[in-house]
Amino acid sequence: MLPSGGFHSFALSVSGSVFGWGKNNLGQLGVSDTEDKCKPTQLGTLRSLGVKYITAGIDHSAFLTQVTSNQVSDTNAVFSDFILFSLLFS
Repeated sequence: MLPSGGFHSFALSVSGSVFGWGKNNLGQLGVSDTEDKCKPTQLGTLRSLGVKYITAGIDHSAFLTQVTSNQVSDTNAVFSDFILFSLLFS
C-alpha cells in the first residue's frame, strides 16, 4: 500500500511497519518532529499497533489498526475490531 497526501506519502510493509516521507511542517508524517523527510522514515509510534490501512489528505494522516483486548479504552474511537488513529492539522 502506498497512500499519499498533499505533499507526503506512506508505505505499509507486509509486516505492518509504516514508513513516511515528504512534507512534514505540521507533523503530518507522525515521526515525532516537523522536519521534511526526503527518504522513507519508519514511524516508530505505530510499530506494534498492527496498521492495516492508511489514508492521507493535504495536511493530515489516519491509520486504521487492529485492536487487541488490552488496547481498548474510553478515549479511542473503536470500530468493530479496529481503532482509527488520526493526525489532524489545520
